[in-house]
Amino acid sequence: MIAKSAWGTRRISAVCRAALVLIALPFSAPGNAQDAGAPDWEIVLATSKANTAGGSLNRYSCTDAAGNGHGLYLNFSNARLTLERRDAWKGKALATAPGALPGGMALGEWYTLRLARAGDQLTASAYAGLVDPASAAPLLETSASDASHGPCTQFNINGGRDFDTDDVRVFVGGQLALADDFDDGDADGWTSFRSGRIDVVADAAGAVLRKSGYNDPNGASRLLESAAYAPVADFGGDIIGRLDVREAGLKAIS
Repeated sequence: MIAKSAWGTRRISAVCRAALVLIALPFSAPGNAQDAGAPDWEIVLATSKANTAGGSLNRYSCTDAAGNGHGLYLNFSNARLTLERRDAWKGKALATAPGALPGGMALGEWYTLRLARAGDQLTASAYAGLVDPASAAPLLETSASDASHGPCTQFNINGGRDFDTDDVRVFVGGQLALADDFDDGDADGWTSFRSGRIDVVADAAGAVLRKSGYNDPNGASRLLESAAYAPVADFGGDIIGRLDVREAGLKAIS
């Protein structure tokens, strides 16, 4: 998937953003077939524990509207990675990766998480720093087979708190269905559920989404958009597209 190559840095320059957009349209335009060999769905994101308030889990999931699906979490208290099933928002552990993050999970440090489903097979991975999972070796990884639940329709930030999320990418059938780096300074498109609280806060390199207030399952979600791209011009027969800012959450490209 070409769009994944843009994951190399957390902050994408305007030039790189433009390159991503120009390349992405043929893969994500409505009506295109699923990329051969791609997982049914895949989540890639950056996560960081902001403080020691509240619960210790940096927790995410891909579910339907009723909270049925699968997820993963990093546990700040023991630096371990767990893959889980979500049944009506309740988590049930399926597998925990052997070992723990070397030196523990440090406050303010960034980790890359990946969760993918292909058929009944689920794989959760954790990486040190901000990396492209396609070209990096995971520090922690675990897998499980589970036939429960159908396609996911939304990405969720679950419990505990307080932790930060950045550079969310969700692929469905190899096609980019959601992307948000929060550098536009808002949480447009995100919905808090139950008593969840989310705020876009500034960091040294831009902005991130902070989950605070309450533990799981209180959090936030965002619907996946299978048609997040729209053609805006035709130059010499080449369709040039842009990410719809409202749907995909990325900054406008001037």
